[in-house]
Amino acid sequence: EVLLGLTETLVKAETLLNRPLVATTYEGREPFGEASGLLDLSHALTARGELSAQRGDFDEAAQWYLASIRLGFATRRAGLRIDLLLGLNFSSIGQPPLIRHKEKLSAKTAISTARTLMDLADNSEPYSAFDERELYFAMTKRGWHTRLLVVLYSRLNMIDDMGNAEWRSKQENIILRLLATELALHAFRLQEARSPGSIDELVPQYLLKYPVNPFAPEVNDLRIGVKEDGTPFVYSVGPDGIDGKTQRAEAPNSDDDDIWLKRAYRNYFPAVP
Repeated sequence: EVLLGLTETLVKAETLLNRPLVATTYEGREPFGEASGLLDLSHALTARGELSAQRGDFDEAAQWYLASIRLGFATRRAGLRIDLLLGLNFSSIGQPPLIRHKEKLSAKTAISTARTLMDLADNSEPYSAFDERELYFAMTKRGWHTRLLVVLYSRLNMIDDMGNAEWRSKQENIILRLLATELALHAFRLQEARSPGSIDELVPQYLLKYPVNPFAPEVNDLRIGVKEDGTPFVYSVGPDGIDGKTQRAEAPNSDDDDIWLKRAYRNYFPAVP
């Protein structure tokens, strides 16, 4: 009942999620809101999706999960490294249930969700943009001691990345791309009653363009493997650029460095079984 009472408030969040931010420096950036309030909102959006899932409406649930993920991207837009970390945390709240229910979506919802996820991944700012704004803000808005530290740390290559935010943003990016491609694969199987032979069959009807692995962009190759039970899954070659020919979708600790959704998911959410 509490969640249903929040529906009007949650729907209004769409305006915030779609609000453009065009500032190129943190100086002109509008505050999106208090971090604690946004964390509560992200949890509320995801909880509203869980309510829909309990009622058996997985398509509606997916839209709420997706709103929680989008909130994380809106939070970090044109921000500093702290905004990036907050955004990563907010987005991570809606990802697990969407992954869990991905095969329960209709083809139409799977396609639209896949395209939204891919759009978020394609248009996410690189870590370097946050780093540049961080340096600008430190050099222009803080005292001389901060400016001195920035110069010393940059000379010694010691600038703190605040919890390895660059790695986390790449990890999130590959999760979104793999999840989007898995959703497209699911929609293809529903509509064609067969599995595609390669990712090429998913473009452009199910995915508008070919997904790229941020850990190995020069390889530019996602592939389809087969689990032991015969169901297909999507994987990518890892940073070494070598296809391990993995068929081990359920083995997150295998020796090759190929990347698939379950492995990336467990690396990003290590506490999740």
